[in-house]
Amino acid sequence: MSENVTPDMSGGVARWQFLAQEAQAGRLRLDPTVARDLTVACDRRIDELNDMMFRAVNLAKVEGFGELPSGVLLATKFSQKGSGGTNSLDVVLQQHIDAVKAMQIVFNKSIEGYTEQDSAMADTTKAIEPGI
Repeated sequence: MSENVTPDMSGGVARWQFLAQEAQAGRLRLDPTVARDLTVACDRRIDELNDMMFRAVNLAKVEGFGELPSGVLLATKFSQKGSGGTNSLDVVLQQHIDAVKAMQIVFNKSIEGYTEQDSAMADTTKAIEPGI
């Protein structure tokens, strides 16, 4: 992969935000059991990514390239890949966490929409046939 290529999760987050609006409006529906399972999977993934983020702190300071200017420059470059650079590991991990949280919002809104619709249908049925 070219060094100039920067993965951008913001487009993915924007798509999930759009899907959350669709779920909120009732135009996107998921089976509630599937949506709950996906929400649990998102929780696990967020935990994994947070763990990776915690361990990535150790990559923020790379040493062992010597005292020559080229060694210092190389150590700095590798340190910025771990933390603080434009495409550093901590930045990419945070983008992934944000994307998974956006997914989770969609699944939760889908569950809410299903529950609201189910309740409304039950109320309508009771109004039509009070003994049900």
